[in-house]
Amino acid sequence: MKRRSAFTLIELLVVIAIIAILAAILFPVFAQAREKARAISCMSNVKQIGVAMMMYAQDYDETMSMGFTNPGISRDWTVDLIPYIKTGDTNLATQINAALASTRPDLFCAKLPFYQCPSKAPSRDARGFRRGFGFNWWLATGTGVPLASVAKPSDCLAFGEVFGEVDRLIPFKSPSNIDQRFVPEARHNLGMNIAFCDGHAKWFVGTNTRVVWPTGLVWPQADGPISTFFNVLTGP
Repeated sequence: MKRRSAFTLIELLVVIAIIAILAAILFPVFAQAREKARAISCMSNVKQIGVAMMMYAQDYDETMSMGFTNPGISRDWTVDLIPYIKTGDTNLATQINAALASTRPDLFCAKLPFYQCPSKAPSRDARGFRRGFGFNWWLATGTGVPLASVAKPSDCLAFGEVFGEVDRLIPFKSPSNIDQRFVPEARHNLGMNIAFCDGHAKWFVGTNTRVVWPTGLVWPQADGPISTFFNVLTGP
């Protein structure tokens, strides 16, 4: 009689155990690689936004876009920068919600892919739109801040990744009287991508002291920023 060769139960269990160990080792590596790819895509988006703002300023007497306008037809920086980002089209709003698009074009511009971070969680807003980035709170005032009033453009944050579905950004660890939707969110390996007022972009760890509030700081709503990346007039 011919003897048929086959795996024993012990051999199968050993192979399964080896595969499980390799998977446990490699899955975190794959996850990190995937997140790195998302971070690179996010960096491309935020840099594109920063460059678009610089182009906008060149066309508007060296003045950056407004942050947000209301009442009436609501618009914000996402609407103003559309002409400077070739893939943008405000007509896409009608494909989402034509009724709301007539009064809130800002919501639909923010939904466009280049205004999004690939690592951001699904929309936290009941209306379903998403925002990936926020404009520096102290630049998003009035009808626009002149570039000349920014003391150190290469050190002043223009755009960063925001937690909520909002269009402006306030430093980490802000006092309790600040709506937490407006704080940055470190989505990429505990860091975030930032575009500065000179158009360049860079990744920073979320605990960087230049983007957080000093410990124990009591900050009235009307005062200016303390975190140096957000400081428009004095710089670090």
